[in-house]
Order: sequence, then structure tokens, then C-alpha cells
Amino acid sequence: MDSLAHIIDNGEGAPSTLMEKTSGEFRNYFEAADVVISKGQGNFEGLFGHPKENLFFLFMAKCRHISEITNTPRDGLLCKKNEQQ
Repeated sequence: MDSLAHIIDNGEGAPSTLMEKTSGEFRNYFEAADVVISKGQGNFEGLFGHPKENLFFLFMAKCRHISEITNTPRDGLLCKKNEQQ
């Protein structure tokens, strides 16, 4: 993947992306990016509803609550466009 895209971490050790806890470098890249692909259910939980255009989530719905929110079978894989709030 890193031969096709510039990959950075969010500067936080948690298994999610909570914007208020990310590094300045991450926030700058995040806001400037034309498209963001966020991997993993934890990042979905932290970023879903963020007002970023062209934010997509790639993950497996690992619990009943997330499968209900996404209308996806449990353990189902999905690529979901963010729903801005």
C-alpha cells in the first residue's frame, strides 16, 4: 500500500481516531486530503459523522451495534462513505 499512497499514523496510541487527540501533522494531512480512507472499526467509531468531505471507512462490523448502524451483517466487510452531521 505504501508504494501507492502516503501513509501516516494519527499520532495517538488508541485504536481509534479522535480528532482532538491527533497530532497537528495528522490534522493537516486529514483536512488537506481530497479523499481519506479510514481502516478499521475503531476509526469508524471515532470519525463517523465528522464533517470531512470524501471520507470513507473500510472495516468489518465486529459487533451487533455497529452491524445495526451500518445495516451490515455481523462480521461483514464494508466500504462506507461518511454521513456528515
